[in-house]
Parts: sequence; structure tokens; C-alpha cells
Amino acid sequence: MDILYTVTKYLASPIENFMILYFLVKYLDYKNDLISRKIGGVLFVIFVTLIAQFTGTFYRSDVILPIVAIIVLWIYCRWALNGGAMLQMLCCFTPFIMITLINTFTYQLVAMSFNISIDALLTSDSYMMIWIFIITRVLLYVFIQVILRVMKRSRLNLRKREWITFLIVFLVSFITDTTLYLMVRNNPTDEAMNFQALIILIGIIIIDIYIYHSILSLSQENQDILHMELTELKCKELERQLFQIKDAENRETKMRHDYKNHLACIQTLLVEEKYDTVKDYAKKVSDFYLQQSTASEICNNHTINAVLHAKSDVCQKFGISLDIKVAGDTSTLDGVDTSIVLFNLLDNAIDANMHNENKWITLEMYQEKRYFNIFVKNPINESVLKKNPQLLSTKDSSGKHGLGHLN
Repeated sequence: MDILYTVTKYLASPIENFMILYFLVKYLDYKNDLISRKIGGVLFVIFVTLIAQFTGTFYRSDVILPIVAIIVLWIYCRWALNGGAMLQMLCCFTPFIMITLINTFTYQLVAMSFNISIDALLTSDSYMMIWIFIITRVLLYVFIQVILRVMKRSRLNLRKREWITFLIVFLVSFITDTTLYLMVRNNPTDEAMNFQALIILIGIIIIDIYIYHSILSLSQENQDILHMELTELKCKELERQLFQIKDAENRETKMRHDYKNHLACIQTLLVEEKYDTVKDYAKKVSDFYLQQSTASEICNNHTINAVLHAKSDVCQKFGISLDIKVAGDTSTLDGVDTSIVLFNLLDNAIDANMHNENKWITLEMYQEKRYFNIFVKNPINESVLKKNPQLLSTKDSSGKHGLGHLN
């Protein structure tokens, strides 16, 4: 029995730490598939397991060492896992709070049931402790699965002030529960205190459950608010795009009307045999319309032409070379839907060119069987996939971007 107890005792801590790592990886996921990040996780488990061996060797080690483990775990998350700093800190606190609550509740309940002190229970080499080790780890795994299932259903979306508030509450809850456990362990003969501590512990568990529920509810409310703001911005963006399309259409209509007048004028000059005047007049008209638009009548879809016309004007304004190639029958494309796609692609390409000296954009549209392919290319100063592999928005107020995906 001594050998079995010793093996179980030494396996309990690494198993617990591997479950903590499992929870974080399952919820946050690795930033990439580098083997070094997975090896780092194993090293973390070994390091935290070694830290746990010093529990009880100095004053308040029961509180200090878990906090050190949480900080080390958070540093690992920043290096290897996805998610923001606040979300990662919340995920680091969560398993440690669960471990503290499960262990404390189980120890107190078993000690009261068998009418022995917690200190005597923890120092006894018996099958009872083996079963307690097994039960607490099974409960931890079950709770991890429940929390993963609940948290995975909704992406947490909290403001910085709300993150800080919840993290402080979790820290206070963790310290309170640990202090409560130490108080009961240091007063093993006071049954009344043990019972009161158990009631307080149940209250802490209920409060923690309520806090997690509040986080999910508040996150959903923030998500709804953000979606409403994005929808409002989307409507404004669509209004802007439709205005540009309408403005481009009006200019093309005016150009066609003027073009007829120019032809009539040229015809009159030819009849009067004023050839030098006709040559000079035609050159001025040609230069004027080439300057006005490089996209006019480039395809057989009037709405798409208007979009390309509008964006061509913007490119000319900022000195961006725009090369457009269209092949295939564009008349079958929905003008409004395709225009929204083109607006977003070309707007992003124009924004990217603002930081370049060599400014250019190429747009290729061609039909392939039943599909239409659209390719937009522009120069970059550095590799986006290398610097920002998750393709997160780098714009100001990035939380309110993403209109292209919504559209």
C-alpha cells in the first residue's frame, strides 16, 4: 500500500498540471504548429510540478507558489497560445480556482464524514487518500470539460475595465479560498469552525459560478452592442459606396452626352476642312477623357464600370497606378454585390499603398466555368503573414472593423 500511495501522490501533481495545460490549449489553441511551443508546455508542467514540491516549506507558500505558477503559466500563454492578455489571464486563473475549490471541498467533506481532522487526513498513508487523489482529478477533468463546452459556445468580448474587475474578483476568491483552507487545517479540533468553513466554501463556489455566468451574459450583451455598431457602420459604408457609384454613373452619363457634342463639333470642322483644328481638338478631348477615367466601359456591366471608374479617380488622385484586366461576361454578375466586394478589396489596396513609394494596384477579373475570379494585388513593405499570421486588424479602433466580412 505504501508503494501505491507514494506513486499516486507523486503522479497527482503532474496529472493536475497536464490537465491545466490541456484546458488552455483546448480553449486558446496554439499560435502555430511549431514543436517548440508544445515542448514549452511540457517544460511548464515539469516546472510547476517542481514548484509544488516546495509547498509548506516557508511562510504562506500555499498562497505564494500557486500565484507564481499562474504568472509562469500566463507568460507561456503569451508566447505560445492565441488570445489577448486579459483572456489568457482569466484562463490561467480558472483551473487554479477549480483545483482549490474541488480539493478544499473534498478534503473538508471527507474529514467531517469520518470525524477526523484535515491535517490528519492529509498526513495519513491510506487508501482513503488514494481515492481522494483520484476523485479530485476526475472532478477537475469533468469541470474542465463543462467550462470548455460553455465558454467555446461564445467568444468572450469584454471591455478592459470589465476584464480588470473580473480578474481582481477571481484573485480575491482564490486567496480567500486558500486562506479558508489554511485556517481549517491549522485548527483541526474545532468542528464548529470546520462546519462554518464548509458553508462559507459552498458560498464561494456559488459566487464563482455566478461570476462566470455574469461574464458570459455581459460578453453576449457587448457582442450584441458591437454587432449593432458594426451594422450601423455597414449601412453608412454602403451609403458611401452607393453614392460613389451614383456619382460615377452621373459622370459617365455626362461624358456620353458631351461625347456626342464633341463628335458633332469634329464633324463640322471636317466639313469645313479645318484639319489642323480638328487634330488639336481631338487630342484635347482624348487627353481629357483619359485623365477622367481609365476604367470607363472596361466591361459590359454598367454598375461594375461605375465602381472601377470611381476607384480609378481615387488612384489618380493619390498617384497610384491602377491596371485593370477583365475577361468574360460580367453582365451576369449582380452589380451591387460585386460592387461591394470590389469596393472593399480596392479600398484596402489603396490604404496599403499609402505607405509605399512605388504605388500600384492590379485588378484581374476573369470567368472560369460558372465562377468569376477576382484578384487584387498591391505592394507591401513587409510580409503580413510573418508579422501578423492571424491577420488581425491593425487599424485604429480595430474592434469596429470587419465590415468587409460582414458585407
